[in-house]
Amino acid sequence: YGLHEGIPLEVRILPPRIEAMGKVLEAELTDRQLDTILRWHRLGLDRVLVVGATTGTVKRAVKASGCERYILRIERLGILENALVCKIGTEAPGILRTMGKALPDARLYPLRGGWNWNRWTRRLK
Repeated sequence: YGLHEGIPLEVRILPPRIEAMGKVLEAELTDRQLDTILRWHRLGLDRVLVVGATTGTVKRAVKASGCERYILRIERLGILENALVCKIGTEAPGILRTMGKALPDARLYPLRGGWNWNRWTRRLK
């Protein structure tokens, strides 16, 4: 669902609760983070999430791998985290295979467009 180790999330820490086992800390996604996830879903395009490479390195890898014509844009998520937004008809797993060779030290994750948002939001509650 796009939640992978190394992908930055913006959360709000809730007040602690006291339970039988002691204090329980909980967090929830901020409105801004939820808006980002909703925007990604509404657009319906595949993405390749890249962890462990600067935006400049990712741009050079896109060009060197010949994937420029398949990538709509690169979104910077953090210092070493980026999302490659695929053009209509381009599937993330195919880009992932090609880009994996160009970014051997980074971790790449596919995020498929049109994923089951209703199932995902039920897990948040």
